[in-house]
Amino acid sequence: MIRVLATGFIGLWLLALSATASAQSADGYPLAESAGVIQELSLEAQTVVIDGMRYQVALDADVEIGGSYGAFSMLATGMRVHFEFLRISASERRIVRLRELPPEVELQEV
Repeated sequence: MIRVLATGFIGLWLLALSATASAQSADGYPLAESAGVIQELSLEAQTVVIDGMRYQVALDADVEIGGSYGAFSMLATGMRVHFEFLRISASERRIVRLRELPPEVELQEV
């Protein structure tokens, strides 16, 4: 598991991102959140592998890169991200919101 360490303004920014972490989607799927590093990316399949887990990225996912609106096609391997995803089933996870983490935010293994 990865934990995001942040202080000051960055901590408030991440707190705002995680405000819906225990919610459910309109379809009733549990909404979870995580953070990690993008290891693989498939534009054709619209998937990413983040810290060993494969996620489908929703076509209408809210993507933010460098503090601005982004798109799935702008993601890159090695990018550190915080994301929210739906647990569709034991093997299917769909990212609905993904944010590139600022350089001053540290990821720590727990």
